Amino acid sequence: MSRKIKMRVRVMRYAHHIYHNSERSWRESLVTAWELYHLKQALLKGRVKFYYKKKDGVYRVAFGTLALHLKTVSKQAENLKVLTYYDLERNAFRCFKIENFLYMSTWGLR
Repeated sequence: MSRKIKMRVRVMRYAHHIYHNSERSWRESLVTAWELYHLKQALLKGRVKFYYKKKDGVYRVAFGTLALHLKTVSKQAENLKVLTYYDLERNAFRCFKIENFLYMSTWGLR
């Protein structure tokens, strides 16, 4: 049985992971953690454009969502080291390491 993680706890866990697994300062890690939290909330509401760095170092522009009518039930605990989303261009679920997140576009996709 999984339990919901509170907002501030999630953000702090994101920040600690980013700080220890990248060369960012604590301030930059905390800012990125809040951006990730807002990205996750936006993904749950609709389509979002965001950017991240792939494993091979290539920068990727992604159009994703989590607002699907498909109900998936998972008994596993949520992994706070990666962010999973549904890629609208490739029609498949994708994920990326949170320390590789760059930014979310403010350009609205509705």
